[in-house]
Amino acid sequence: MNNHKVVQPIYKEMIDQGLFSDAALANPEGFIAYTYKKGPEFAHHVDAPEIQGHPTQIAFGKLFEASRNETLAAGQIYSSGFVVDSEGKVSLALAAPVFYLDRFFGAIALSADMERLAAMLNEPTGLGESEQIFLVDAAGELVHLDASGRANAVHKLEDIAAGNRLIALDGNDFRYAEARNTFENTPYGVVDAIRQTELSAAANRITYGAIVSGFLCLIPIVGLIWWITRRMFAPMERLSDAARKIADGDLEVTVEATDRQDEIGRMARCIEVFQEKLGRARTPRCRAQGRPRCARKSGNSRSTRSLRRSAPNPRPFWSWWRPISRVSRKCPPHSTSDPPPHPNRGRRR
Repeated sequence: MNNHKVVQPIYKEMIDQGLFSDAALANPEGFIAYTYKKGPEFAHHVDAPEIQGHPTQIAFGKLFEASRNETLAAGQIYSSGFVVDSEGKVSLALAAPVFYLDRFFGAIALSADMERLAAMLNEPTGLGESEQIFLVDAAGELVHLDASGRANAVHKLEDIAAGNRLIALDGNDFRYAEARNTFENTPYGVVDAIRQTELSAAANRITYGAIVSGFLCLIPIVGLIWWITRRMFAPMERLSDAARKIADGDLEVTVEATDRQDEIGRMARCIEVFQEKLGRARTPRCRAQGRPRCARKSGNSRSTRSLRRSAPNPRPFWSWWRPISRVSRKCPPHSTSDPPPHPNRGRRR
């Protein structure tokens, strides 16, 4: 590990990939014999007080403590967690042991590229213009990273807490959500915060949009109900008026909807047949009184023929249509010159 001219190109190629920013090698005794950037931890023992708190020292310290406890094994990874120094530099180091022929040969530590991590954290998610994303370091503090991966603001959550899921930043209340986890027994997390006023405005827009959407969906339903009502109940009301006028003696009234092929059309044709039969019954009396036009001329109309074809055994209409049997009682009494009433008139079946 003392031949840096051989080791340096190897680690340069790895660091140029953009995942790591530094690398360090330690011998089995815990002496840091190589670092890529030749930082303050270079040429120090992992227990040296001069580098206490350095991310590489923290990760190597956990590894060599496991070596002294004889719990070290191949494949284990030790993390320093996110560490912020006094100058605002944020670092994360991961250390792993190196074994050769089942013998502990040393250790390697790699430092994460915080500039790339900051670019990922600060990328807008679209939740709001005031969105701020914080990294939770190993001490549980909220760290806001700038574009270079350094800390431009560090907060303790208990110092800025303003209520349930609320924090106060720059005189504004931010509502936040957090996700915390551990990696190799080292805590870390991410906190996403948005200004409360912006969230309230977004909630109002969503509510307004839901109301407008509901109203727009209601318009075709109301139109459909109106169309069904107009198509069904308006013709029935006109048929009711026609039946009432016929019962009152007005046989010149026009019966509508006889050409329809639904239940309303069948009812209209039945009323027309009733009108024609009542006209034929009253024609002798009208002629005797010199009023030949007091009733409609009965004829072999299309609706009558249709009704007769549909009913092989025709019966008097008023014998099975209850509303007509009720209104028929309103007719004036027959005189001696009138033909006798039908035996089924006014009788309910």
